[in-house]
Order: sequence, then structure tokens, then C-alpha cells
Amino acid sequence: MPTLAQEQLKAQLRQWRTRPRWDEERVFAIRTDLDYQGQPDLELEGLKLRVATCQSDLEARERLGELGGGDGEGLVLLVRSGHGTIGEDIRCQFAGRQLQSLDPREVLKEIYHATSVDPRIAGSPVLLEALVNRGVNGGAGAAPGGALDIDFAWSVLLRMPEMADHRPDLTDLLAWSRTPSKWASIEALDEKLKPQFFLWAAERAGRVLTRDQIMEAVRGRELDAFDRSIDVHMGRIRAAIEVDAKNPKRILTVRGVGYVFARQQD
Repeated sequence: MPTLAQEQLKAQLRQWRTRPRWDEERVFAIRTDLDYQGQPDLELEGLKLRVATCQSDLEARERLGELGGGDGEGLVLLVRSGHGTIGEDIRCQFAGRQLQSLDPREVLKEIYHATSVDPRIAGSPVLLEALVNRGVNGGAGAAPGGALDIDFAWSVLLRMPEMADHRPDLTDLLAWSRTPSKWASIEALDEKLKPQFFLWAAERAGRVLTRDQIMEAVRGRELDAFDRSIDVHMGRIRAAIEVDAKNPKRILTVRGVGYVFARQQD
């Protein structure tokens, strides 16, 4: 079952408490079927919160009844989707007077100290989930200038900070294929993420590179007329990118010249 990490929950709560008149709210009700993985007691900016899952109005009333009267105490109710309609006497005690939904975009802003999220990230549930998971597990830093853009996102996911300022091209991919630690970063990506990574890399596509240019960039020396290692590594890249490596659509051979990283998918 998909999980809800403690840091993800806290990041979402911090975002909600920045809303007008929400800073004094004490009861947050969230509609989610994620399995909460964290401590039942949290502290958020001086507010002590108890986290509880409920599947009926009876359970919700019991949890609300256990809530102390102190100003520094609060409750987070995780309401399962099978709960159905919430009684009005319960709903009126919730922040915003309604059930909230976890918004990974708001969580990202909190985790990466960002004021904006690149639309290509916001529109990709796979990227959103991967970035949240990396962030709550301590693998993130602040987004430069408060802008969580696609280049910074991939630098985080690949654990390659240098990629925030340098989007890889074909020569980079070839160099990585010869460096086990870097290639492992690509291989470690979730299978749903790999196609998006190569789409991102392909935004610098379209330029035909000769074998001499590739070898000079990758090895720093001119090509030996009988050196076929470039073709071996190109085959490795194709195996990772192409649906059918024997019928490539992304990395094409320009006969008598070299290779091109094609933009088109088909």
C-alpha cells in the first residue's frame, strides 16, 4: 500500500497553516487511503498534534472527544475513502470546515522552500511523487531562487547537483555509460521515470554529432579509426531508451556521419 511519510504530512500541515485565519486551527481532517508511517504525536510550530485514522463518524467523534482543551493541542484525522459523508456536527470542527486533500505541489513547495513549481513537474504525478519521496527522505536542498524547475528536479532525482545548471546531451549520456556510478543513477530510476528523464534530456536533441566529435567529448582524444567502443556504448544507451533497440526511434544513425538524438517519439 502507498504510504504517507511523517515529514510529508508535516510539510502539508505547514502549508495549510499559512492560509489566512488557519494559523489558529486545531483540527485537520484529510481524505486519504495512504498508510501513515510516522509517530502518532507530532509537534508543529508549538502545536502538539495527535494523528489518528478513522473510518466512521463514531471513530471521528471519539478522537475529537479525546482532544484536550489546551490551546497547544490539536488533531489530524486521516479519513478513509470508505467513510462516506461526514456528519455536519463533526465537519464544523475541521479546519476550513471541510475534508482536505493532500496536495503534492504544496508539499514540494514546503520541502524545497519554493514559491513556484515548474508546470512540467506539477503536471506529472510520477515526478511529483518521486520528488516528494526524495525530499522527505532527506535528499533535497532549497530550490535556487525559490523556483522548483525541471532541471533542478532531475539534479535531485539523479543525485547529480551539477545537472541543475547543465542539462545532459548525447555526449553526457555516453560518458555516463562508461562511468558505473553515474549510469547506476539512471538505472536506479523507477521504470515510470526513465522515459521522462530521456524526454528531458532530448530537449537538447536535434544536432548531428560525428563519431569524432563524440569521442573527443567523451574521451578527450581523437578517434582511432578502428576503435568501435563508441558503438558499444551507443548500444547501451539505446537499450535503456528505446522500446525496440533494433528499431531505434530516438538515437538514430546518420550513415557516414555519426548519430543524432531525435526529438520525435515516432
